[in-house]
Amino acid sequence: APCPRSFHVMAACGDKLYVFGGCGAAGRLSELHCLDTKTLQWTQLPTLAAAGRGGAGFFASGDGKSLYVIAGFAGKEMSDLHRFSLETGEWTELHVAQDRGVPLLPRSVYAHATLR
Repeated sequence: APCPRSFHVMAACGDKLYVFGGCGAAGRLSELHCLDTKTLQWTQLPTLAAAGRGGAGFFASGDGKSLYVIAGFAGKEMSDLHRFSLETGEWTELHVAQDRGVPLLPRSVYAHATLR
């Protein structure tokens, strides 16, 4: 199970709840944990290879194949975007092309909701 923490984020996808990041007793975290709500068993998934953070945006894709982490506070306001593939178990950093719009501005707290 995840250690006690504050400023973590959670997303639901199917029968699973995913907890990312936050601030634990030893500092900012970039861990990803999954709770299977049918068995009530926790699994630690691969850790994001980026600065630990609190206040990040965190959501599941509409197709249930990916989780996304956006921005947050990691000692400074962040403006990065990362995808975790639930199919491969791998993290990928995504970049917004400058010619396709305004890049994400740094922010310490980010919220997101997906509606169907």
